[in-house]
Amino acid sequence: MAVLAGHNAHYSIRKAARLIGGGALRVERVPIDERFRVDARALASRLESLAREGVEVLAVVTTAGTTATGSVDPMAEVAALQRERGFWWHVDAAYGGHFCASLFRADTSSADERDLLGFPRARPSRDPAPDSSLPAHSLRALRAARRATSISIDPHKLGFVAKGCGALLLADPAWMSLLGEEAGYFRDEVPGVLPLGRQHSVASGLEGSRSGRAPISCYVTHRALPLHQGGLGALLERGVELAQRACRAMQALTVNGWRVRPLHEPDTNIVCAVVTRDGQRVEDCSRCAAAFVDALRAVGAPMCSLTVFRREEAPPLFDALLPALGVRVSSSSREVAALRFVFANPELSDAWPRDFTRVAAGALEEMTP
Repeated sequence: MAVLAGHNAHYSIRKAARLIGGGALRVERVPIDERFRVDARALASRLESLAREGVEVLAVVTTAGTTATGSVDPMAEVAALQRERGFWWHVDAAYGGHFCASLFRADTSSADERDLLGFPRARPSRDPAPDSSLPAHSLRALRAARRATSISIDPHKLGFVAKGCGALLLADPAWMSLLGEEAGYFRDEVPGVLPLGRQHSVASGLEGSRSGRAPISCYVTHRALPLHQGGLGALLERGVELAQRACRAMQALTVNGWRVRPLHEPDTNIVCAVVTRDGQRVEDCSRCAAAFVDALRAVGAPMCSLTVFRREEAPPLFDALLPALGVRVSSSSREVAALRFVFANPELSDAWPRDFTRVAAGALEEMTP
């Protein structure tokens, strides 16, 4: 039995497979493309080959907002495969799920139409919002994700919820009964005092005695930041805009032969880049990325982090993207360190890309012998 997930999938998918299967459940890693998204054709091919081998597919996992690059997998194509083959399709939207706020208009229905938590219902927009900063691919993929069998999302990330919070959404609410348990000391009713028939949250979640903290935090936060374009969506799209502008600024940044070049156009609010110059080896790129981050910190610039891409996980990076940037890639090149910028802070100034260009140019000057 196998679970299929891209090389861009979060490590927790592999960990969960080991916990569930005790080693008997294998994770098949699906190749990614040059945009760091799951290759839908490779996924279809692997499903076909597993079917011929008689291997049962427990689930296919795709990601909405990968941790390293913020990439969004091609959900519409995976939805078509799911309709054809009937596998359990899980979308890991822990990071990028809240970008779905861009799919809903800011205006709401009448005041008496509210959801189960008391929020006014946001009306889904049928077409990609004309004022959305998200790329067309991301909007299309997020719309298709609603067809998934299950979705996981972390409101404490881009939902700006202060308490640690994770949620599981299921296409069929009846499946929640699989988590159901009863205990005499977990009850919302007392015979003859409180109404019978109410189900405590211990019967429908993984947490026990403190299971109410996360829902209450979500409730309060999204009262202030409604899940539509006029609320949370506006904050998140600002990060997307800054990522896009930073990407353009990096493409024009050259100092004494040194260049900072993005590895991808942002699907969401994350941009990864390399520091390089013509003829530089992959190993030198990694050392320069670390030196560049140190130089940024030395001048008090907003911190960026490093992420490492391995050849077996991202072949297009080593076979095409790095050579196109003038980087020398050999058969022994196994990994490269890259800069990772996350634009999750809505308070960043509009001048950030210009300020970054100035500070980054100074950092590159410092790196020049």
